[in-house]
Amino acid sequence: MTEIDLLKRVRDDVPDPDPYVLARTRRLLTAPEPAKPRRAVPPRVLVASGLALTLAGGFLIADVVTRNHAAPLGATADAGTFLSDAAARIGSNPDTPIPPGHFRQITVQSSTIDTFTANPDLRATVFSRGDKWIPATPTARYVQQGTKLVRVEFPSAAARTAARKLAPELFATPGRTTTGYAICSDPVGALNQSSTRCAASWTTPTPDFLAKLPRDPDALLAALRADTTGVGHPSPPDFRAFLHLSTVLGSGLVPADLRAALYRAGAKIPGVQLLDDVVTLDGRHGRAIGFTDQDIRKELIISPANGAFLGGQDVIVPGHHAPGLRTGDVLSAYAVSTRITATQPAVR
Repeated sequence: MTEIDLLKRVRDDVPDPDPYVLARTRRLLTAPEPAKPRRAVPPRVLVASGLALTLAGGFLIADVVTRNHAAPLGATADAGTFLSDAAARIGSNPDTPIPPGHFRQITVQSSTIDTFTANPDLRATVFSRGDKWIPATPTARYVQQGTKLVRVEFPSAAARTAARKLAPELFATPGRTTTGYAICSDPVGALNQSSTRCAASWTTPTPDFLAKLPRDPDALLAALRADTTGVGHPSPPDFRAFLHLSTVLGSGLVPADLRAALYRAGAKIPGVQLLDDVVTLDGRHGRAIGFTDQDIRKELIISPANGAFLGGQDVIVPGHHAPGLRTGDVLSAYAVSTRITATQPAVR
């Protein structure tokens, strides 16, 4: 063995670098990151709208006890690289077809903060669950089931004592409701108990609504930006786009080809950020993609292994004016999982 052979073996045991770290390093070396403009919008407006969307969706997750210790935010270039790679991986991991007589069960586990006082030490985390059973034949009708108050956690005995006086509803018996042939769906499994048809949207996607969405990323991004439904006005187009994107993905109803297109459209949104590893409520690991607007950072959680959408969360950022919340609190989150099953619950 010569000296050259020895040199070739130097650092053979060092693993290959993270491609997203390399992408970010190249970007930092070639051009400084531009400053992000700030909007003169009262900070409480976004928190209020985020809370409204959380409650309107039915079962969102917000971890009131756990704080989010994410790594420093990554750049748009990093997020774009990750989302593009995740979209490509979806092509190698298509949806499992639903056999005749079977169902795709979509489960959304969620939790939400209940700030029943302005004291961040006296609050609760409320956990809920929603399930849908999608039949093999595409249809807007399916059975769905929701369970509120699966469990309630308090950060201390003092918080539990305060809740018994100020929020006695938190100690109610868990309630389960099964609805037959629901027309619409929402992002986190809330039940539509009306027999009348509701308007299809990013929040209430139907098979027809999803089928008609463009698969071209530019056209899809334009559609995401243009729709002001459920967002409030005025709102920045890029915020609308990211909000609609996270909402429709959270339904669990989006087919693989559209998920890939949504990832590619999201990669084109200025200001998206690649964050650190996140663990979902059901214990799975994924990378978070974030978009910050005023008090809230909305995050998508995506598997780096196969591009699967795992869930999402809203995180309180510095400068907020929300009573009972601290910077870094996970205001809302949810975990989405699916499986093929031969049974569904009976509708009573």
